[in-house]
Order: sequence, then structure tokens, then C-alpha cells
Amino acid sequence: MNKRKKIIVVIAVLAILLPILEGLLSMSSLWRTSANEPTSTEIINTDFLKVNYTAQNDTEKGTTSWLINYDYDLSKSTGNELNGEFEKVKLKFNLTNGSAIHASDAGLQLAENEFQNGEDGWIIQSAFSDKAKGSFKYTASTGTQPQLAFQMDGEKLLVIDTISSGVTSESQEKEATSVSEESEIIPNILADSLTKKHTLESSPATEEIKQSAETEQTTKQNQSKAKSMLQANTPIAGEDLIISQESIVDKITVISKAASEADVSTDYQPKIYHKNNNAAHTGDYSSAAQAVKTNVTYKNFTQGAAGTTIAYGYGVDNNPFYKAMEKSKITPLQFLQGDKLVNEELTLIYQNVGAYKSIDGKYHQVGAVINLTNIIIGGTNNEWTAKDGIPWMEFSHNLFSGVIYGNIHKFDIEFNFFDTATFPEINENSIPNQFIDFSENSKATMTFASLNGYGNINLHFSGTAKNAHEFAGRLDGNPNEANAGNTLKYHENGSCSYDKQSYYSDGSNSFDDYLGGASFATAAVTFPMSGTSHKYKFGSTQGRAWNTFASSSLAQVEQNKPTKTVQPLKQYKKGDTWDNPTGEESGYEQRYYNDLDRYNDGDDPWSLPEEYRVKGHDADKASELTSGVPTKESRFVKTGQEHYYFINQETIDVSSKSLVVPSQYIIEDTLPAGVELSEDTLLDNITLYNVDGSTKFQTKEMNESTWNYEYTDVTKLFDSSEYDRSTGELKLVLTKEASRAINEKSGEDGFYGKDFSVRLKVKVTNTTNDKIPDLMENQAKVTFVYGEKDGQKPAFDTNFVHTKVRDNTTTIEFEKVDGMGNPLTGVEFKLYDEQGDGKPIATAKSTKNGQVKFDQEVGPGKYIIKETQALEGYVAIEDLKVTVDQNLNVTITDKNDNKIEQNKVKNHLVPFRLELIKLDSFGKSLANVEFTLLKGNNTYKATSSKEGKITFTEDLKPGKYTLTETKTVNGYTGSGNKWEIVIGEDKTATMAGKNLSVSYDKKADRWLITANDEVGKIENTIKPFELSILKTDEVTNGKLADATFELFTADDTGFKNPLAKATTNGDGQATFKNKDDVYELKAGETYYVKETSAPSGYILLKEPFKITISQDGTVAIEYAEKAIAKDDFNWKLVEGEDQNNTIELMAKNTPEGSLPTTGGQGIKKFMTFSLVALALVGGLGAFYVYRNKKGGA
Repeated sequence: MNKRKKIIVVIAVLAILLPILEGLLSMSSLWRTSANEPTSTEIINTDFLKVNYTAQNDTEKGTTSWLINYDYDLSKSTGNELNGEFEKVKLKFNLTNGSAIHASDAGLQLAENEFQNGEDGWIIQSAFSDKAKGSFKYTASTGTQPQLAFQMDGEKLLVIDTISSGVTSESQEKEATSVSEESEIIPNILADSLTKKHTLESSPATEEIKQSAETEQTTKQNQSKAKSMLQANTPIAGEDLIISQESIVDKITVISKAASEADVSTDYQPKIYHKNNNAAHTGDYSSAAQAVKTNVTYKNFTQGAAGTTIAYGYGVDNNPFYKAMEKSKITPLQFLQGDKLVNEELTLIYQNVGAYKSIDGKYHQVGAVINLTNIIIGGTNNEWTAKDGIPWMEFSHNLFSGVIYGNIHKFDIEFNFFDTATFPEINENSIPNQFIDFSENSKATMTFASLNGYGNINLHFSGTAKNAHEFAGRLDGNPNEANAGNTLKYHENGSCSYDKQSYYSDGSNSFDDYLGGASFATAAVTFPMSGTSHKYKFGSTQGRAWNTFASSSLAQVEQNKPTKTVQPLKQYKKGDTWDNPTGEESGYEQRYYNDLDRYNDGDDPWSLPEEYRVKGHDADKASELTSGVPTKESRFVKTGQEHYYFINQETIDVSSKSLVVPSQYIIEDTLPAGVELSEDTLLDNITLYNVDGSTKFQTKEMNESTWNYEYTDVTKLFDSSEYDRSTGELKLVLTKEASRAINEKSGEDGFYGKDFSVRLKVKVTNTTNDKIPDLMENQAKVTFVYGEKDGQKPAFDTNFVHTKVRDNTTTIEFEKVDGMGNPLTGVEFKLYDEQGDGKPIATAKSTKNGQVKFDQEVGPGKYIIKETQALEGYVAIEDLKVTVDQNLNVTITDKNDNKIEQNKVKNHLVPFRLELIKLDSFGKSLANVEFTLLKGNNTYKATSSKEGKITFTEDLKPGKYTLTETKTVNGYTGSGNKWEIVIGEDKTATMAGKNLSVSYDKKADRWLITANDEVGKIENTIKPFELSILKTDEVTNGKLADATFELFTADDTGFKNPLAKATTNGDGQATFKNKDDVYELKAGETYYVKETSAPSGYILLKEPFKITISQDGTVAIEYAEKAIAKDDFNWKLVEGEDQNNTIELMAKNTPEGSLPTTGGQGIKKFMTFSLVALALVGGLGAFYVYRNKKGGA
């Protein structure tokens, strides 16, 4: 191919590839752009409010910018995101980056005039709006983590409508109606779940976005489940239910069918207002405009419990509910779904409403799921300003307090109760599905009380309610099991379409309309509860009422038994004696102290029931008594002394037990002989306390014009009061007014079931020398009157109380301790008369605190105490002398009339024996080592046995000793130490500060001190050995000089590293040395001695000597694997500390030209054997020659 053609081909190929390359580059660029594009991170994502942000890093400037986007539309709110209903809102945010960021901060870019600085660091929108959309930007150094939170303030328009007093017809009423609007600003209306702080990340993780999407999908699924309600699992069996006024929730979970299914563009969705429990209890509202105020709640709700208000529609004459009621007078509460109307249904969930009793008799916290269906709405009493035409209801956060409602005539209500522990977390997405099953024989009831009858009432929308009334009934209409008050009747047909088969009053009924009222039960109806679902209907034909939900019944229940206590006039204080308490006066708060009751002379448990005892005053827990309060057996009263009796009676708990209360109370008591009322005038001795602890008694009546209670003081507390001083009989009959005042007070918050009390002031007339028993027993009785004179009169006795006049006797007591002052338990003593023999007066054993107390009291005189059973290891004390003088002062002395100190009697230990162990450095026992033990002038000696035991057989007493090794065995170094041994009174012993072992030897009746792994084993080390050589002639035994030997370890089999060397002198002697120092051989080691140079004219020893030194110092020497003759070596264990042990080895050499004895050091034996062998061989040779010459064989 020519050059031109080649160029053409190249150009063609490039023309084909360039578009492809351009496409690839374009895709690469697109990929890079997508990868660097900021990712959006959600902060809030609800139907009405959405907030997200993107982050962008500027690497050149080292900054990160966050663009925050917000979008809200109130028309899309479901009601759960806001704490109430609002016309407009202001969005506000709080941005911090170490400190609060303000609107003027250079790093914050806001739209012009959109935001401004607010209070407490918030940046808030400048104007209220029902919808808004926008963004703002914040820039800061990369690596910082700003935090951002959102909130809203709401604007609410309050519609106030009034009706002219001259209205005579419906048309005139419409003309006379005047409407005004006021604006109310409510701060911080956003639900708590939406207000948490979020950290702005530099690069939000896409995985978090994925999880957020998954969470949103799961939430929607859960909401769907919540709306369809879960089927119940296996129920839990229950025997009783208590709906308590003490059980208050922070919030009621509300699920509305209309809220989730009504068309959002309509006015049918409810507005839900969750009020805080600190809202003021001042509301007595009768219109929605009042009920939706979040800073107040209904005045009759339990204190501390606000409510949740649900209101439908807004405005006057233009909401769909107003129009429906105007058209039909009464109509179902419905909402528009597409082109059809659907009944509203509500589910309310309370996490805690009280307690249920399980079949095992235990109480457990209980919650409730409440379903409201078939809600009928209609007009309300014309006399009230309820013409806003808005159906509304407010359920108390305390279920017991019930619900107040307006423009509503009827509810169908279903109660389902669940165990709170089984469902600790509840919300609209997590609804309990396992309910308490109350058996047919359970005591659980549901009571609807305060069912008023009103007579004829004109309603809005031109309706008249004839004999208007509040009603309640079972949903199935069954009247057979209900228990209704006598002002109510069962009506099969009812007065209108929705109150059929229910209980109500035909006309105006009069009763005490408050808990605790004597006739309150006459306007209530109770239904027994069975199964898991409990369905009823209730309402008011006048369209407005307050109804409560109680578990108390209309059946008369048995009262709790009364109690009785006895208390000094003044309370005991620290340092007080039994006969002189100096504290504040004993009053209502001290009614259960019972500080003078010694029950049955202090021997038996208290009669006062456990549940009434006060900590620090429970006589059966002596160790826990408040300082100054005497123990049970130390409680006395004196002749002429005054004290109080308290008679305490709990009231009926009208909130949970029964609405039926006594009309009168009767208190009876018979004072024991030796006790009488203090004052001559009967009532001067009596104080009556109300259930609140005051002496104030008032009855109350409802003023129907103001709907407020009016109170009247009770001036007469007792119908009759009788007291016979000769017999001690006392009878107090409370007036009906006083009894009523007690019941009414017990029906108020905080006083349900509380007790009232009668305090009697008495004085002691008993003495120790009269015929009246010194122990005085007392018991009272309370009678409860129901109805009139012929009514029931159940009566109950109190517990017993006992007081005692102190005799002219006293108890003898002291404390038993060891030599260190520590208490000793279980030491037995007997108390005798002065002679110290005969039958003992009393026996006592020391307690765990060392206390010894003889139960039998004694009078003035002299006595003997004998210790009859000492503890093991202790020496029993000698007899003690006791003197009790005429003033009952007790003195205890020893046999020498020395008074015991601080009332403490000491026991000392039996003597000690000391046994230590003597070992050598190899852990083997070492015998015959002598020790000396010194304590003052006392010297004790002991010598170690063959087992190594150093046993001091003398009795040793507690104290400090010095131990010294005074003589050791030959060949060993002495320990050279002195040890301090300390023996303690607390059964401890130490040697050089370390604990020795101490045990009791029952057979020897001695404490034995022995060594252990830490201390008490005394070691002696065997001294080293010096090795010397004596070199001699094998034949002549002459001493040989200049023989050289080297010493090696047993491991140095190649004989390369000598430990020491020795060269014999003219006397044939040499000692192994390492340089100039004598080499010391150790016990327990093996060595080799090798001759490295023989004297001139002598044969060098071919084999080394093997020297073995055992651990006990025994020496053995071998040559050529055979033990050398005992005469050829000598070893000695040397006495004293200054000289080492010695080994002397005799090494014999053979002169040159001589044959050595096989295996030996010299030649004598070898030469003898050789001569014999040569003679034998020579003889055999001669015989062989001779025979050959003869021709023999």
C-alpha cells in the first residue's frame, strides 16, 4: 500500500472512532457530575410539613454549606402533628454551632424580610401564614457539626357568640345572634416527635435515606394495621378492676376514622387538642370555643389531669355539622368520603387507668382501649352559649374523671382493658391486642354516676327535650344484671330514638351530686363486667353533660376494720426516757405511731396490722426504731400520767369500691380499769379529726343557679356522748351532718378511702400496789349506720393495745464482749439470789449484739450471776455480784468488788499453743534445731522434731513474743533472724506482720497457732562445701606434687569450662579455687574432677571422679562408674557459721613403667593378677611343648 493510501485509511478510522470517544467522555462526565451532586437528607417528613437539606463542600475555602428547604401547608394537617387546631402558623428554627446562630450572622443567608430574631435563640417567620415554602443557607468551616431544630407558633381565632335575652323564636334567635372573633397566639404547637435537634452532616449517608424510606413505608403499614384493629390474642384472667383517680396519663392516643379517611379538602376532619396536665382547672365550658383552649381544662377533672379535646367543624352556621343538626335536629356524627357520608369512629388508648386483680390475688397496672361509635349529635340547651354548632368532647387524662361533651347526645362505648406490663409502649401504630378477661364471678363493675334528670329543656335548632336526662345502659339492652339507684328507672322504649333500653330519671331528680354524697348512689347505675369486651351506651338528651367512669359499685361493701393506738401526749425525741417524751404534741399525723403499746407485756407480736405501722415506730422492728422511742418491753405508764388513745376508721373508697356510704358513725370504747378520761367535761377529752387531718367539718350543696358548691360548717359533731367513769364505758354518736362531712370530704381528690380519727385524752389511775392488774388491755368498736333507724348497722372491733404501770422492779442487763471489746453471741448466764445456789431466778443468753438481759425483773437486793455456758475457746468468768438499790440502780462487780467498766463483761480466750515448721532449703523437714520464745521474763524453748515441727507446749496468753533460733545442726547456717509473734484477744496471731493460722483444738481445749503457706515455715540452708585433693604414689603412698586437677559441672560432659582448678603442693595437697577464692560446692549438685596434668614420672588418670552432694549434705564419689573405697575420701558437716563443710579426696597415681590395675588408680592388684596369668600361660606352654615331643595329642 502506498503512503497516500495509508494516510486515507488512518483518517477514516479516526472518523469512525471520534464519535464513539466523544460519547464515552460525555458519559464519564455525566457520571462524575452525578456522583458529586449533593444528596438531600430529610429532617421532617409529614403530610403538612417537610424539611430537608443538602450539603456542599468547598475544598479550596475549607467550608461546607447547607441548603435547608422547608414546605408546609396547614390544610394537609391530620391533627396529630400539632397540639391543637390553628388558622395560621409561624415556622421557627433554632440553629447552633457551638453557640446560637442569629438572623444577622454572616454565615446565615435568609430570604429578605422572611425571618427575624425571636425569643430564646429562635429565628422565626415574620408573619403568620397557612402555607409557605422556601429555603435558607448556612455556611461554616468544614468539620463542624451544626445542630438544627424546628418549632411553630400558632394563631387561633376564637369565635364568641351571644344570644339576646329577648329572643322568643328561632328566627329572632338567628337575628339576635352576634358574633365576634378574637385571636389567641399559642407558642410551640408542633408535636414533640418533630422538634428534636438534628446534626447537619457534611456528607449525608445514602443508606440513611434508604432506611428513612423503609421506615416511612413501615409506618404506613402500621397505620393501616392500627385502623383495622388487631384481633385479640389469648386473654388474661382477671377478678376485679379499679379505675383510679390516681392514674393520670400525659397523653391519650386518639385514632379517628374521619382523620384518616375523610376528604382533606372538606371540613369533616376533627381537630384534636392534647392539653398539658399543668393546664388550669378553671374551665366550666359549654361550647367548643371554650373547650379547645389548651391552657385550661374542665374544673371537675381530677387535679393534675388535663384533657384531650376533639372538635368537629369550625365557624358559625357554615360547618357541615351545624347544617346537619339544623336540618335533622339530631343526626349521626358523619364525614364525607367521596360522595357518601360515613359514621365517625374513635379509638382512645390510655396507658394507665388503674389496676386489675389477677386470679392469683395480685394487683397489676391496667390500661384501656376505648372505642366510640354511633355518636349522635344535636342541639344543646338554649340557656348555654353553645350555639357554635360544633360537636365536641374532652376526655380527661384520668379515665376516672370521665368526659365532658357538647352538641352530642349519645355515644356507644366499648371498654377493653389490657395489662400495661405486656404493652409498655403504645401509640396509633401499636395497639394492645390482648385484653383482661373478667370471669362471670368477678367483682369488676362499670358504673355511670351523676345521671341527672332535668325536666323540659329547650334546645338549639328549635327542639325541646321533654324531661331531659342523662342516661346509661348496656349496648345489648339487658337490664337483668344491672344495679340502679332509686331515682333511676329502666326504660325499654326510651324518650327518643337513641336512649332506649337504658336507665334514667323520668323527671328532675334530686341527689347529692358529688362523690361521697349520702344520696350520690341514687343517681347511678352499675353493670357487672364479664369477658374481654364491655359495651355500653350513654349520653344526654340535652346535648351537654359530664359523665364519669367508675369501677365502684352500688352494692354496700364491708368497711375496713378500725384500728386503735396509744400514744404519749408528746412525741419521743432523741435522748428521751420512757417517762419523759419532750417532742411536739401527738396529733393526727402520729395516730399510727403507737409508741406506748407493749402488746401482751412485750412478749407477743403487735396486734396493730402491718399495713398501718409507721417506719421507725414499728415495735416489732426494735433495731429500726426512731431514736428516743422505747422498745416494746421497755414501755410503761406512770400513775397520774396522761396519754392519748386514737380510734381510727377508714372510709369507703367511693372511687373504686362502692358509692354507698354510711349515714352515721358510732364510736364505742371501754377504758380499762386503772385508766379514765382526764377532764371532768366529757367533750374536753375528745378531738375528732376529719379525713384531711383537720378538725374542720363542712357539708356542701350545689347552687343550681351558679353551678358552684356552697359550704356549711357543722357546729354539732355528736348526737350523743355518754361516759360512765365507774365502768369506763364510752359511746360517741356522730351527727348525720358530721358523718356526711366526713363522707363528702372522702369523695374529694386525694382523700378517697382515707380515715377519720377520734383522739381520747386519758390519765392513769392504776398503781403497783393495788388490786388492778398492772397490764391494762383496751379495744374499741365502730358501728356503721345505713339508712334510717331500722337500717343496717354492721360493727367491727379494733385491734388490742396494752399499757403497763411500771413495778418497783427492774431488769438486770449488761453486754458480753471478748478481750477486744467485740460482742459475743450465745453465752449463757443464770441469775441467782445472794447465796448463789438453789433454783435460778432467770436465764439469759447474749444476743448477736452481745446484749444479756434477764427477762425476770427483780426488786432491790443482792444477786449472783454465773456464766453457765461459755463459748468454745473462751474461759468462763468467775461469778459476778449484783446490787439493786432502792432507786432500782443496778451495780455489777467482780469477786474482788471491782465494778465492771461501761457495763461490759469480758470473756478471755483459753491459752494458745504455738507450732511452727523447720525446713531446709529444699523444703525437707529439719530436726534438732533449737528455738527460744521470749515474753518479758518468761522464756520458752522448743527443738524441731524429725518431722520438722517446732512445738511450744507451754500455755501462751495474748501478747507480743520474740522468737529466736538459738542452735542449729552441723553443716547448716543459722537463720540469724528474730521474729515478732503477736497473739491477739480476737483469736488472731501474726509472725512478722503476717497472719498465722489459728484453730481451736477441742480435745486439748487450746487455741492452736500453726504455720501456713504464707508464714511460719522457717528455713535453714546447708552450708557450701570446700573440695581438697591429696595426691599419693600408688606403690609407696608418698605425697606427690605438681598434679593438676579441674572441677566441672555434671552438664559439662566435654570438660571445656572448668569451674575451679587445683595443683598439689609438696605435701600432695591442693584446694580447688576460682582464681584466688576457694570454690564452694553446693548441696544437691553433682560435679566431675578431672586430672589434667600428672606429676612427672606418673601416669595421668584416664577417668574423672564423679562427686555427688545430696540435699542433706551426704557425699558419694565414683571413679570409672564405681564407688571408690571409703578410705580414699572423707566429708564433714562442720559446726558453726564461720567454716564451710569439707570434702577431701585421695587421688593415687601409678609410676611410669608399671601397669595400672584395671579400673583402679594404682598397679598393685594389676601386677599380682599379671604374675598369676603369666605363670599359668607359661605352664600351659611348657606342657604343650612336652606333649608334642612325645607325640601326644
